[in-house]
Amino acid sequence: MPLFSFSSKIAIVCGAGQGIGLAVAKALAEAGANIAIWYNSKSGDIAEAEDIERIYKVKCRAYKVDVTSHKEVDETMAMYIRDLNGRLDAFVANSGVSWGDEAFIDSDIGRYHDLIKINTDGVVYCAHVAGRHFRRQQQEGTTIDGSKLSNFESGSFIAMASMSGHIVNIPRRQAVYNASKATPIHICFGFPLFAADMYDALGYGWVGTLLAGLAVVLAWPAPVLLWFYGEKLRAKSKSAR
Repeated sequence: MPLFSFSSKIAIVCGAGQGIGLAVAKALAEAGANIAIWYNSKSGDIAEAEDIERIYKVKCRAYKVDVTSHKEVDETMAMYIRDLNGRLDAFVANSGVSWGDEAFIDSDIGRYHDLIKINTDGVVYCAHVAGRHFRRQQQEGTTIDGSKLSNFESGSFIAMASMSGHIVNIPRRQAVYNASKATPIHICFGFPLFAADMYDALGYGWVGTLLAGLAVVLAWPAPVLLWFYGEKLRAKSKSAR
């Protein structure tokens, strides 16, 4: 349907080799968007990109990116935008890792740093770089190579947060994970105050993916969307303009 058409639009989905990210990439491709899949260690994402191209008849490329490096995020995003039509319309920040069930005070502090780098810093870096591209496109009305940009009003940044960023998952011992997922929620709440683009945080419940584990797959065979902050963000975005 035209309302959901992403024809000629360009989107980046990081952490899209499987699970939620891959489902999002396929949905965007089905709507007509050209897609970039970002991966860090799973080279099988290249095959996933090829499948998306073949099935949905769109352009889809796979790029190896470490989202914990602002430099890599910046350089790869610019390279991708040049590869596909010189524009960026949407970014889905889906890279993330889980904590498991270990009390924070019993863990090595290195586990904390490793998780925060991906779940928190990675989202912030992607939002920082994508937001600059959105702003330039809106202010200058051009693609990255200076050509006239058509059919662009504002960009859309979507962070995959979690219900865990809003609650305490009793009896799970995952305080660090919860804290890491609270940041994307509040980052997306705050960004519309100084940017006209849409920044949405999705808070999922248990989802049956390989990251969640077999027990979760058996208990929760379907995704449950518990919170969607988009409407609040749109209201803030309008009032900030």
